[in-house]
Amino acid sequence: RIPPAALDIGGVCGADSYRASVILWSCELTHGHISLTIGARSALPILKVPAGVRDLEIGLSPAAASLQLASMGGNTIVGRQAPINTENPSGTFHGLAVRVHNSSGSQNISLRGVVADPVVVSVDNTLVQQDMEVTLVVQHGGISPCPMT
Repeated sequence: RIPPAALDIGGVCGADSYRASVILWSCELTHGHISLTIGARSALPILKVPAGVRDLEIGLSPAAASLQLASMGGNTIVGRQAPINTENPSGTFHGLAVRVHNSSGSQNISLRGVVADPVVVSVDNTLVQQDMEVTLVVQHGGISPCPMT
């Protein structure tokens, strides 16, 4: 269940528009967080990272759930069964340096460079037998072109 005013990184919906994601990207504010409930034994797409986002950091706690990153074509880049995971924590994707690590009860993914092709971030709770309250933290080093004109 995603709260209605989920996560704004400075963005606002204009007249006659609506929220299609839990995050609204903007150029002014480069960080935000949200708490939400992920159903037992499920994976939930949380946000789409647009092209142009620079130096993205995503954190999830608790680490019993995990983050997944996938291309818009559905190829999983980071995740339990993906090429980049906690066992193999570093790699590249479309020119981005990707790193995943767990620490202090949270999982963190960093993408260094500029996102060339949009990616989808999901929270994976498929190994847990109960609903789980999680907190997602997102920050980035800017976005170009700016989605708010």
